[in-house]
Amino acid sequence: MVRTRDLDGTIAEFLSDIESAGSERSAHTYSSALSRFCLFLDEKARRARRLPRRKKGATAADLEADPLILPAVAELTVEDAVDFARWLDAYMVRERGRSPSQAMLFTYTSAVRSFFAYLHREELHPDLDMEALRERLRKLRGKREKRLPRVPTDSVVDQLCRAAHGRQPTGDANAELIRLRDVALLEALRSSGMRVSEAVALRREGISFEDRSAVVQGKGAKDRAVFFSDESLAALRAYWQRRGDERLTRHVGSLPAFARHDDPSTGKVLPLSTQGVRHVVETLRKLAGAEWPVTPHRLRAWFATHMLDGEGVNLAEVQDLLGHESANTTRIYTKVRARRLQDAHERVFPRRADSTEEVTS
Repeated sequence: MVRTRDLDGTIAEFLSDIESAGSERSAHTYSSALSRFCLFLDEKARRARRLPRRKKGATAADLEADPLILPAVAELTVEDAVDFARWLDAYMVRERGRSPSQAMLFTYTSAVRSFFAYLHREELHPDLDMEALRERLRKLRGKREKRLPRVPTDSVVDQLCRAAHGRQPTGDANAELIRLRDVALLEALRSSGMRVSEAVALRREGISFEDRSAVVQGKGAKDRAVFFSDESLAALRAYWQRRGDERLTRHVGSLPAFARHDDPSTGKVLPLSTQGVRHVVETLRKLAGAEWPVTPHRLRAWFATHMLDGEGVNLAEVQDLLGHESANTTRIYTKVRARRLQDAHERVFPRRADSTEEVTS
């Protein structure tokens, strides 16, 4: 028997399910997409009832005074998902003055498709024809244009490390603790290829100094081993010693590897948040003077290409180290590596202006 469910609450459960599986970033992205999907459903309902469309830029107060008109979960159709993809273009032009990028279209429709798959899987709406939905979205969206990820050069990563290590002590005990944490965090990220969510969930007891390794829980709640450099482990030891974990508790193993230090008066060792990790990397980027944004995810991309540059390292090994489900996801970094080699070659042997002209005999 199909249970009657309200759409708002079911979306919240779906997003919570994604976040609990270790995909906090995906949950945030899907939340934005499904919010737009609800706006579409509201506009569709208003049109059917011959009500005026909401004014551009409706605020939270507007929505509270006049809630969205949404169908029950069991009333959703494949047509809703397909029409949403068409509606998104008109909405973006109306609200932002431009059509959505192909990447945005794929991301938002993928979010809706994943939500529909959740409804089907949990038997909240088992009548949904998922095969028809996939096929119709495929025809509507066309083939996705794949872009190579932007990967920092070795020089940029070296700049970040120098900036982290080179910050001068200020005499403030908490500032020095933050400096040591940032060094340990940067060295751990660049030598392990961990995701941000994996780094913030890491506990002291999860790290083996003997094997230079840790077991982390990645996407889909799957465990995998990551490995660290000697520099990162030395930085962790220095950071933990300065943090004085043994003075706080005998159960030091349960403490987070990387902690917050914004309010030392609490005396608690709270794990650093994912946003906190991004803030640390951005602070170091500004300190280093790096010209374009370096993010934790781009450090992970650097790790992938750096590993592929290593002698005797194969694609399957890098796939395992990154925790990729598909080898195709890892394979894209081989293309990044090839592009970097081509760029290096062209710096030594630049193209002539007429080099693209057809050669005739």
